[in-house]
Amino acid sequence: MIANYISPLCGRVGAAAVLAFAGISGAPQAWALEPAAAWSSRVSVQEHSVADGLPVLALDRDGWQRLVSVGSGTARAAQRVSAAWEVGHPSGWRLGVVARSQASVSASPGALALAQAVAGDSLPTADTDYPLAVSHMGWRGRGLALGLPWQALGSSTWQWTADAQWLQLTDMRHTRIDGSGRYQVATQAYGFDVHADRASRGIAGPFLGASGTTGEGYSVSFALKGHISPQLAFSVKADDVLSRLSWNRLAREQLRLNTQVTVRRPDGFLDYAPAISGQQSLQNLSTRVGARYDTRLTWQYAPTSAVLARWHRLAGMDELWLGWGTAWPDSSLGLQLGLETVRRALAAKVTWHGFYADLGTDFRGSESEYRQITLGLNLKF
Repeated sequence: MIANYISPLCGRVGAAAVLAFAGISGAPQAWALEPAAAWSSRVSVQEHSVADGLPVLALDRDGWQRLVSVGSGTARAAQRVSAAWEVGHPSGWRLGVVARSQASVSASPGALALAQAVAGDSLPTADTDYPLAVSHMGWRGRGLALGLPWQALGSSTWQWTADAQWLQLTDMRHTRIDGSGRYQVATQAYGFDVHADRASRGIAGPFLGASGTTGEGYSVSFALKGHISPQLAFSVKADDVLSRLSWNRLAREQLRLNTQVTVRRPDGFLDYAPAISGQQSLQNLSTRVGARYDTRLTWQYAPTSAVLARWHRLAGMDELWLGWGTAWPDSSLGLQLGLETVRRALAAKVTWHGFYADLGTDFRGSESEYRQITLGLNLKF
């Protein structure tokens, strides 16, 4: 299962531009409403992987169960990967192409404990119940993106914009597992009563037709930015807050696993039931893109330096960042450093002319619950 930088007056404006590109600007000049002076082009690739209680970078490897630390709440993991090319008109309109994939998984403590027990080398020493609840959603797609120019809110310095994407889906997967498991010391065996519901193009059966070859979807994102004071800036972005993904005629499989396969009738005879029962069908699947929220508060305490507080939310998981940034206008170089206080992750972002790189990690190797990689290039012509 699993990217986003010679007079004193001219010097200050140059510094503001570098800081804005680095994502830490609080300078009003960087958010002026005048149309851009030239066409622009942006190319970017991004991966954002985050988890709570799961090794997000090892979920597709054998033995990941041994890396889990079972807690009292639901464990989650999510990964977003994208590549985009965008062209901007001098008026502020933007048009581009995008390729995206996204996956998320959630698992109850009982499901993780069972995965650990089954993968372990020793059996439980006492009768143990495992309440099970697992959900997984993943998709891939490509399409077109359209962005509006920044618009003023009345006569204030606050501005808003919106972006829309149309996507042709090349893959969609959904799995839901609910039920219970139990280990009994007397029999040294696991018993299950589990319902599983999954949909995927990979499901096949002798009497099941082929799934539809593609799906489609759309998403709309919004952003707002402005100044609370000349040195204090605020921005919020809601990605994919309005969205819909759909796939017509997707193969679906509904199963029940029940290891209690016998029932004793009043006359003493035993009725044997199948351990696994279910059905396969072709059905339409519709869901939403998981929304992502990003809020930033920036205080520019010096002409070329600022501090940043940031809240980020994806798939029910929060990130809380504290950052600092500075710029060297004469060399077009900008640097931003950040600390994520929930997972103790570190991030560094560097901008130079039109190039930017943003890297973040929690340095936990195969047990990592956070990784961010963003590379991009902005050009004007």
